[in-house]
Amino acid sequence: FSSIRIFSSLNKFKKLKKIDCLRNNICFILSSFSDYGDCLSDNLIENKKAEKSRIDLLKSLKKQKKFQIVLKPRKGSFLMKEKKYYKNLEILNYNSRMIEIFGNYNLLIFERISLGIVESIYLNQPVVFYYPRNLYVQKGKKYNKLLYFLKKANIFFDNKKDFIGLIKSKKNISLWWNNKKNLKNRKILLKNFAKSFDYNDFTRIKKLI
Repeated sequence: FSSIRIFSSLNKFKKLKKIDCLRNNICFILSSFSDYGDCLSDNLIENKKAEKSRIDLLKSLKKQKKFQIVLKPRKGSFLMKEKKYYKNLEILNYNSRMIEIFGNYNLLIFERISLGIVESIYLNQPVVFYYPRNLYVQKGKKYNKLLYFLKKANIFFDNKKDFIGLIKSKKNISLWWNNKKNLKNRKILLKNFAKSFDYNDFTRIKKLI
């Protein structure tokens, strides 16, 4: 079956017709870190490593003078309390919503798998999933299959060099996002992992009742 959440988002937000007119800024959607937990992927050591990787990327992003970097945090997004790591960056309110994000940025960066990634694809909002190789490796088959499709669609980046190459200019982002092969693979990704609910699904549900 298909996602009612995605169906709701597509009715709530406007699909972007052109991306060339977007402002020269990048919104980094930050994940929430816990400072304790029984699972390796959710403990303090791994989360601090993830935040260090984020800071390392931000240092490189700040050198790209063509773009303004904006952070969208959640509660728990900052384990390292020193403000110097996030100096001179605009940080949105914790309660800021995605309706304020879609269509207002040249590129969105997610550091964790999120429904917001496929919502962005549906809305024609350029988006990437950045998760460097040095971080914890998930072993789930479904998760790795999703990563495979994200990689084929040229949305998943696991090394900084390739990602920085993408954002060196606004033109690069436009060419990457509108590339025919990437467009085709994004459609395959949505078909396999994020089909939007449609009214034909009612018929399928009735057959099961």
